Amino acid sequence: MYPIYKVKTTIILLIITLSFIINSEIIELKGYLKCGRKHVSKNTIVELYKVSHFSEDKLIKQTSLSTSSSFTIIAQLYDEIHYYFEIISKCGIELLNSTCHKITRYPFDLLLEEELDTEKKIIDFSTIFLDVYYDGSVIKCTNKTHFPPIEDKGIIKTIENLFYN
Repeated sequence: MYPIYKVKTTIILLIITLSFIINSEIIELKGYLKCGRKHVSKNTIVELYKVSHFSEDKLIKQTSLSTSSSFTIIAQLYDEIHYYFEIISKCGIELLNSTCHKITRYPFDLLLEEELDTEKKIIDFSTIFLDVYYDGSVIKCTNKTHFPPIEDKGIIKTIENLFYN
């Protein structure tokens, strides 16, 4: 016979697991990507991440755009957890053979998302503009000479003057 504490522990773990399953829903996330007035280029990658406060954020799903500028991701999501899209594109990169990619981080909170169609379990983000800066967005290059020039945007010019003058 099993000791009583093992049975209690098993029951508690089962209840916790069931509560996570009950609080999760399979939701379709969709949106349309634009770079200024242009459509985004093909081979743009959209990744869905779950925010982790204790370790590295977890990649849930990934999709690539082929010909259309729209994306759809279907995933099992939980109410109390924060998520973000990481969109890897060439938006704003003018050099044709550039090794650079713009990584746009687009956060959202499932509980606060107003575009949730509760009957169909669809969140439509409509248009996400990749030429707009979102907190945590970066440009990464494997060849430093390909890095795009910095435009004079006020504060950026001030920071540039601090480091280069």
